[in-house]
Amino acid sequence: SRSGVAVQLDQMLFDGFFTSSEVNRFHHAQLVRYYETLEAAEQIALEAARAYIDVVRFRELVRLATDNYVEHKITSDQIAERTNAGVGRRVDLEQSIGRLALAESNLLTELSNLHDVSQRYLRLMGELPPEKLPELPEGMKLPNVPATLKEALEMAVQVSPEFNAVIENGFASKEFLAGRKAAYYPRLGFQARQSWDRNLDGQRGNSRDTFLGFRLDYNIYRGGADKARIEQGEAQVVQSADLLEKSCRDIRQQLTIAYNDVGRITEQLTYLDQHRLSTEKAKEAYRQQFEIGQRTLLDLLDTQNEFFEANRAYSRARHDQILAQARVLGGIGILVASMEARRPDMPSEDDVGQKRKGIDPKETCPPVAAPMMVVDKAKEVAAVPQRPRIQELPPTQTPTNGAARPGAPAAPGAPVAPAR
Repeated sequence: SRSGVAVQLDQMLFDGFFTSSEVNRFHHAQLVRYYETLEAAEQIALEAARAYIDVVRFRELVRLATDNYVEHKITSDQIAERTNAGVGRRVDLEQSIGRLALAESNLLTELSNLHDVSQRYLRLMGELPPEKLPELPEGMKLPNVPATLKEALEMAVQVSPEFNAVIENGFASKEFLAGRKAAYYPRLGFQARQSWDRNLDGQRGNSRDTFLGFRLDYNIYRGGADKARIEQGEAQVVQSADLLEKSCRDIRQQLTIAYNDVGRITEQLTYLDQHRLSTEKAKEAYRQQFEIGQRTLLDLLDTQNEFFEANRAYSRARHDQILAQARVLGGIGILVASMEARRPDMPSEDDVGQKRKGIDPKETCPPVAAPMMVVDKAKEVAAVPQRPRIQELPPTQTPTNGAARPGAPAAPGAPVAPAR
């Protein structure tokens, strides 16, 4: 019988840079997953901020709808008392009942919206919103919002997790291509082998064999498999470049829209606040004039509805402004850090070995944005041809003797005065 044991050592000395390319590729793939984790955290933080803002927003809208309902209810009850006493018109009562029903419908709509956003808050936070949430003050400014759009865009291409993940994916694709090209290089290795045998090849007795040497392998033909893998790697490099361009355009679009929303809503709040205050004054004046018969009930109800809609528009815009700031921070990739919500065990970029070599984010994604259109209001008004002034006509008075006023058509059957 034959028996034996052998120990062999193989050490690769050169493999066409395949191993080093694979090490680099997996390092960049690790960074891709790291930035994808950061991007997921930014998206969750933005959704959490949106849920919080929506709960506060719709609680305020429910309060406004409740006040609107109370005003319509009181007005409707007063009109009903007048009608039942015989000093009011039935049509006024019907109008007030119809507007009261609309106010109730608006209240139910806001309650339904509050229920929906509260359920979304529960899904994201894992608990129902507290009965008392801290109110968001008017003119609230979130920290770290850049002063200019250009500064925001430049910051985004530097720190955006989404953009950095695409950059690292491009590096990984290049390393994959370099690893596939290793098949065109020879492979050089060192071998050391020691064997001990008994009755080897039918010869009785013990034997020992020692081998030290270099081994060179070079593949001549593999059926086109190496060429196909190289073409695959080249396609991945082209695809990663396209993804980088797409990511740049997406970031610029989202960030530009969010930043312009902050400025637009900030300016819009001034006009909405003025509309709200003016409507409130008009509502009180209409109510006083309605009491003395100078305004119709329809005028009063229309003014009440306009006041309610003005308050709703102002409340929505005020909360949208804060949400737009959160969208800006999320688009840059610093929302989690600005809200001080970063996990303590989350490694930093230095911890994961981020070096950013071989690419300039400013050249890859220049901070270009479409300009905000500005309308010269004074110029547009001045371009309109001057119109004649509206003159107030004296109130029409009906003659006491029943004759028609000058220039008015005569009533059927009435005598016609001779022309002079």
